[in-house]
Amino acid sequence: MFNQEMPLDVETAYKFLIAQPTVSQGILVAGGASCGVNQSVHLAMKHPEIKALVLLSEITDLDGRNFLRAHPSLPLFLATAEDDTDPGVSDLMKWLSTFSTNAHTKFVRYKTGGHGVEMFAAHPELPATIVDWVTIAVRSPNVATAKDPPNVSPETQFLDSLDQPGAAANAAHLYAAASGKNPNGPVVSELVLNRLGYDHLQDGDKKGAIAILKLNASLYPNSPNVYDSLGDAYLADGQNDLARQNAQKAIELLAHDTTDPEDRRKGIRDSAEQKLKQLSQPR
Repeated sequence: MFNQEMPLDVETAYKFLIAQPTVSQGILVAGGASCGVNQSVHLAMKHPEIKALVLLSEITDLDGRNFLRAHPSLPLFLATAEDDTDPGVSDLMKWLSTFSTNAHTKFVRYKTGGHGVEMFAAHPELPATIVDWVTIAVRSPNVATAKDPPNVSPETQFLDSLDQPGAAANAAHLYAAASGKNPNGPVVSELVLNRLGYDHLQDGDKKGAIAILKLNASLYPNSPNVYDSLGDAYLADGQNDLARQNAQKAIELLAHDTTDPEDRRKGIRDSAEQKLKQLSQPR
């Protein structure tokens, strides 16, 4: 219901907005926070008169990402906070900012601020910053001036390659090609890989999700969460023995985990134990 009705609500609101006599058709901008990010990007996909996007605390889906890649001159304002309750979203938004070559594209990353519109309370200057940015990005005669493309980092190369059709199933190979013999450790965070694994799982790509989460476990072998997440993917794919093994591994590692805070450890334990309970039920 969410995926079916929300875009219709956004479209209805958009039609109402542009019907108002005080709205200038030449400076239309779409913006959203959290789940509204995806809706804003998809609105721009349908309406080329939208000249810029303001995106807070979330990324868009694969269709939205491919749209942004196909329209690199579209200016983007992206803001996120590192204490976001959605782990990994800050790094993913940084990646999203690389899709635009517009000189006015701006990425703002706060240390604190929470998720979505919570950032307005933590950073009261943010609304005015957005308004000023929109004024420049939409009305400036240099709006189409491309900035020099940045050097592509191993992380960006890897994440871009994952978006290719069917590529996620070869996640380990793609990672090796992007990272090379990196002496500084993994080039992509555990949280980003975990998030992308669940994104593929939600989209029905079980094999791709398993490959991404297996890669995560190989890069972060001491993390209880990577095994709990991998157990979820195996369970969804009907590989119950592997689901059980990974849930048990997560619980074993929790006994020695000093990295995750207590509430996170509890969440991992509850998730792993729930899988084991489910798998112990007679079929």
